[in-house]
Amino acid sequence: MNRRTFSIGASSALITAPGLALGQSGVITVIVPFPPGGVADVIGRLVAERMAEIMKRPFVVSNKPGAAGFIGTKMVMDANPDGTTLLLQAQGHVTLPKTLAVAKFDAVGDFEPVARLATSPFCFMINGAIPATTLGEFYAWARKQSHPILFATAGPGGIFPTVAELITKSQGFKIEPVPYKGSSEMVLALQTGQVQATLTPSTAQFDDSRKKNLIRYVAVTDGDRSPLYPDLPSWKETDPTMIAMDQWTALFATKGTPLSTVERLSKAAGEALGDPRLIANLRGNSYLPAYQDATAFREYLIKYKAIWDEALKNVVPS
Repeated sequence: MNRRTFSIGASSALITAPGLALGQSGVITVIVPFPPGGVADVIGRLVAERMAEIMKRPFVVSNKPGAAGFIGTKMVMDANPDGTTLLLQAQGHVTLPKTLAVAKFDAVGDFEPVARLATSPFCFMINGAIPATTLGEFYAWARKQSHPILFATAGPGGIFPTVAELITKSQGFKIEPVPYKGSSEMVLALQTGQVQATLTPSTAQFDDSRKKNLIRYVAVTDGDRSPLYPDLPSWKETDPTMIAMDQWTALFATKGTPLSTVERLSKAAGEALGDPRLIANLRGNSYLPAYQDATAFREYLIKYKAIWDEALKNVVPS
């Protein structure tokens, strides 16, 4: 099932929230351009449920995976700019145009940033059968292998193949990206030995595999150790050349959506992220609330994009 409606009741369907464009339907659709069950999907559903209560409007979360997130992203680009179609995206929204040839858009200029929602460190995971307990030990093991290290990625575009290339250059062993549709498939491939490593945000759904030593976390990708995983070193402790990065999730509206609409949606997202129940659910999924309103998030995006534009300047889109 890839579609779910959050509503406070059937009677709310016809209520118009103040600040939204006139003449629009009551339903607000949140497009998640990734498969159901992944981390972005989980965050999107948690936030949409609370925003539906706050705005007294039904929210529909619809999964539209494919092309490393571009299929769903394009749907929001082409939607009516009235605030009824939102995009729930992650940091790959910024890097996708640099890594996927068909993704011809500007992450900032072609959308209206609504709000940053939450952040989580990426976890560098390896197959549990590999004789390594740290990132450095994994690198040493990988350099001794006669074959490329298979690295699970979320599709042919996006940030993951680029990270694999950066590791190859800095560590001197060959990594071969293997595309999957999302984090759930990536981790399943890792624990069954189809690949040797991957990089993905962690959620509670992976805890059982970790406890059974089917997968092993060896580092986080923040610049410093994460409060969510204080026992795991930052990968910059092992390789100072790597770019500090985290997984953020955020809401975007179609370019041209009225400012008053964007502000109303942003305010509702901020209120939702102040809810203790939502905060507890986020932490239970290895995320921390990291709300930024529309203005602050736009400024953050511009800086974030500049960092990755420089890092990816020599990458040829696939």
